[in-house]
Amino acid sequence: MPAGWLASFLILVALGAPRSAPAAALVIGADGNVVIGLRQANDSTTGFSIDPRVGIQLDTKTLRFTPEVMASFARFGKADRISLATQDHTSFRVVGGFRLASRTLVAPSFFVHGGLGRHALGDRHQLGPAFDAGLALDYTGIRYLSVGAQASYNAIAIDSLFDWVGIGLHAAVIF
Repeated sequence: MPAGWLASFLILVALGAPRSAPAAALVIGADGNVVIGLRQANDSTTGFSIDPRVGIQLDTKTLRFTPEVMASFARFGKADRISLATQDHTSFRVVGGFRLASRTLVAPSFFVHGGLGRHALGDRHQLGPAFDAGLALDYTGIRYLSVGAQASYNAIAIDSLFDWVGIGLHAAVIF
């Protein structure tokens, strides 16, 4: 085997070797998403969200279960049809829930959260129950780090359901 192949193999083994994580570990992560408003009567368009989270990862032989809390800030744009000016609106959620993932190098997972959300459009602010659910695909071969992509459905139940889809990337540090 050529020396270059051997060196490449050893690097892949070192970076991709399964970590010997403890049975429980602190996880601090963040998600960044492009958000797309659904069924809103106020012509919501696209925007972004930032979602920091913290949890405790519990490992079994085949699964990772992570109860977690998350704060979520999303900003949406709204086109004013008369002035064509941009009037932004926001949502903020504090939720608790969990992630369930396989213990593989490329790990499919799903997550669900529920809690309280606040939606603001101009001077109008509304509070209501908030929830999300989604799917993710993580690369877990780097020791103490998980990175991946996700897609989620998010909603705040106010006068009429305010809901959106988020598609983005996330990373988590495992202590």
